[in-house]
Amino acid sequence: MFRLDNGKISHEIPNVSVISPDSPLFYLFSHHPLEECPSHCIAFPIPLTEKKFYLCSRCSGLLLGGTLLSIFLSFFVPPWSDLFTFALSILLGLSTAIDWFLYKLKILATSVNRRFVTGVTSGCGIVLIGTIDGLFLQYLAIILISTLLIGAYVLQISHV
Repeated sequence: MFRLDNGKISHEIPNVSVISPDSPLFYLFSHHPLEECPSHCIAFPIPLTEKKFYLCSRCSGLLLGGTLLSIFLSFFVPPWSDLFTFALSILLGLSTAIDWFLYKLKILATSVNRRFVTGVTSGCGIVLIGTIDGLFLQYLAIILISTLLIGAYVLQISHV
């Protein structure tokens, strides 16, 4: 239920997005339905209009975390072992799945800030995989993270 500017209540979702939710471009930037955007997306208001540009907060965090860590690692080589890097990349990479499980089990409500932070940590974890010297550990990290994320997705669609 939404309250419109004129004070009336409407059951329809107001189209406040710059890109129409019917457009495939909408789901390129925010792959969430419009009704989930306030709790899942960063909203950028467009000046001189009442429209907003929605960007998925977790995906934004993934890109920012991965980019910043890549820049940092181009100047600094971590002194720790490959095994520690492997464990750290798994832990950071799974922060998104952990947050998702807490939300789906109704332990914590979702928030844009937490989704952004878990996106940043997951982005860092994914970039850290590339710093591991051994291909075996790199592939193992990718397989573990992917398997757990796919498992989470299967759990989601089986409970819908």
